[in-house]
Amino acid sequence: RRVRTRAHGYQGIELLNPDGEKTSLGANDGSVFTTTFSADGERVVSTDITGRVDVWDASSGALRRSLDLRGLGLPEGEVVIAPGGDVAAVRPFEGNTITLFELEKGAVTGTVTVEGYDTIRSVVLSADGSELVVEAPAAGRGDSTQLIWFDVAAGKPIIEAKVSGYLHVDGFIDGGKNVALVSTGTSSGKSKLTLKVWERETGFQRPVKVKGIAPYSG
Repeated sequence: RRVRTRAHGYQGIELLNPDGEKTSLGANDGSVFTTTFSADGERVVSTDITGRVDVWDASSGALRRSLDLRGLGLPEGEVVIAPGGDVAAVRPFEGNTITLFELEKGAVTGTVTVEGYDTIRSVVLSADGSELVVEAPAAGRGDSTQLIWFDVAAGKPIIEAKVSGYLHVDGFIDGGKNVALVSTGTSSGKSKLTLKVWERETGFQRPVKVKGIAPYSG
């Protein structure tokens, strides 16, 4: 089963089965931002522009529960859902403190402050929410990116890396041992799309070649 939004900026979600059968979920008050399945595939979790998180029944399309983050007193920001749909975080639009919470309980579980940075570009959570990776503007060159891999319970970085060029953290892979990165380095003056794996154990970033997909440069 796959999940898709009708279009970015629209209100509504459609589930698409491999056989082409569609299930439409109810309309959202705001434009859908992100969607993810629960680990058992029985729920779909979505976020929208109003700061609301909805949990849907994947079979019937019925709304199971809705959580208004503004009612929890959380800062305005992007809601990031961990794979599996049980844990989420708020990346603030202003400030450097990330708030984590459990969707089922609707309760805040902790915070992580990224010391030394005023802006957080993006946050990616591991499936159980025990670790997260932060992308922030690196000091110095405007096209450099600082990556910080955090242990949430300790509130401290595990490893850090500075990357030349703009970069997107795609998500945790290999059971949470590594992180997938999409890099668009600009050291040559041209953009170049490169897929990388950031290894937790070594701290190395190794390029990955995907069969049938050539690196883009332009």
